[in-house]
Amino acid sequence: MKIAYIVPSLQPTGPIILVQSLSKYLGECGCDIDIYYFDGNTKQLDFACKTYQIAFSDPIDFDSYDIVHSHCFRADLYVNKHKKLIHTAKTLSTLHQDTYISFTYDYWKPLAHLLTAYWLHVQSKNDRVVAISNQLRDLYNTRLKGTELKFDVQRHDVAVVLEINHTDYDRRIELYEHF
Repeated sequence: MKIAYIVPSLQPTGPIILVQSLSKYLGECGCDIDIYYFDGNTKQLDFACKTYQIAFSDPIDFDSYDIVHSHCFRADLYVNKHKKLIHTAKTLSTLHQDTYISFTYDYWKPLAHLLTAYWLHVQSKNDRVVAISNQLRDLYNTRLKGTELKFDVQRHDVAVVLEINHTDYDRRIELYEHF
């Protein structure tokens, strides 16, 4: 199976650490993994697979992958922007946090509400959305219009303890295989 992860940067933040761990484990299981990112930073995580810096306006060859898995707002926007070029690859997005609450830390609440609604609209265009907890799934399942049946829960303890939890990864591989 060939998987492309699209992330905003390789900076060591929660979602990127999760991608690093997933890509390492799935690579060890025989998957062909590539990581695409937008921003070059001075402090970047090392990956056990190929990484490519891309421009937001330049599409990758999406259909050379079985799954294109985006993490974070810009990565989701990127996949949505180029959706017309995706014919065979399946798209997957991960919901990492309570989006509205996260936006209220940086924006005026009405703007946070609009940004949240827009991001959920963008995520609803994916073939599947994965929440990292039951709480997030329950909170956003009714807000992701038309994606109720596409919404799965996947716990990623590895992002917190930085250890591979084979049970969770085996479930992730199963999710990918049954995609």
